[in-house]
Amino acid sequence: MAIECRLAEAWVDLASGDAEAAGQRCRQAWDEARQRDNRAALAEAAMLQALLESDPVPGLREAAPLWREVGAELHATRVELGIARREAPGSVETMALEHRLTQAGCSPLGGTFVDRLVTGTRDLPPLVIRTLGAFSVERDGKPLPHTAWRSGKARELLKILIVLHDRQPTREEVAHLLWPDEPYPDVSNRLSVALSLLRSALGKDLDALIVAEGPRLGLNYDVVDLDVMRFRQAADRGLDAVSSGNVALAVEPLTLAERSYAGDLLEEDRYTPWIDEARDDMRNLYLSVTRTLARLLEPQEPDRVLMLWLRVLDRDPYDEPAHHEICRVLVRSGRHGEAARRHGVYAARMAELDLPAVPLLDIIGSRQQ
Repeated sequence: MAIECRLAEAWVDLASGDAEAAGQRCRQAWDEARQRDNRAALAEAAMLQALLESDPVPGLREAAPLWREVGAELHATRVELGIARREAPGSVETMALEHRLTQAGCSPLGGTFVDRLVTGTRDLPPLVIRTLGAFSVERDGKPLPHTAWRSGKARELLKILIVLHDRQPTREEVAHLLWPDEPYPDVSNRLSVALSLLRSALGKDLDALIVAEGPRLGLNYDVVDLDVMRFRQAADRGLDAVSSGNVALAVEPLTLAERSYAGDLLEEDRYTPWIDEARDDMRNLYLSVTRTLARLLEPQEPDRVLMLWLRVLDRDPYDEPAHHEICRVLVRSGRHGEAARRHGVYAARMAELDLPAVPLLDIIGSRQQ
């Protein structure tokens, strides 16, 4: 227990800015852990010592296998994410590690001081907004509680500013979306209150997030990490590379875009009309990304290609070309029984539309010709 206490004190020293004291306690804990062959304490001490260096990456590389050696997979993944974020921020590897933590029920932004320091979250914008799939806001690595909003209109206002970011809407347009049945002069003061509550919910030090230029309202994306913006940027970069013939430069941004699409835009607001156009645009962009990536990876990675075409069907179960491609991939992989079953699924979908299904042999032969 003495080793764990010494390490805890070292983290407190580091959090309070006393790196020298933290280093001294860390070295003492390391020596004691080696004497007692305490592998978990060695892993933590190695991680802490790495974070005391000007370049923590070499030390973090030593800490990751130590954590994995004692079965602490989450700690190892956080350390690997810290390495990836420092060496290749925004890369496919970084996204994969973030996804692995999310799948394990952990925020990729950390939460505790130690987690944020290890994963490099302290270098990210203080505000993180997720709109693809479930809507969420995280501030300094912690989810913003529902009670922080104090008003449903403030929460809805933020969504409006995100969805309409391409054309900064006027105050009157925003007010009409918030109170559609009331004239603007009657609700202009309420809009001012909603703006004030939104600023309060996000934090007074983030006043720069909301841009008010004359009658128009918008968001300053320099102070926020917004998933839909990252998705669009990666998707556009990858599709532009394909259009210009630079196929070798397309796979990584397309993979990044595909993996970052956690769901349709603001799924909880499925029946909100002013979101429909933007939601359809993002879904269509995702389908274009996924189809393009699947064709680029064929035939080198059949399992991954199959997964991509299945994801297309998740979004559009009546996509006939996707059904055809799945059958072809399965046949080329020698999985003829699965191909026949998938063709049955395809035929059933076409029957729902009163359309004939292309025979399996014709599907296979059409690509070979």
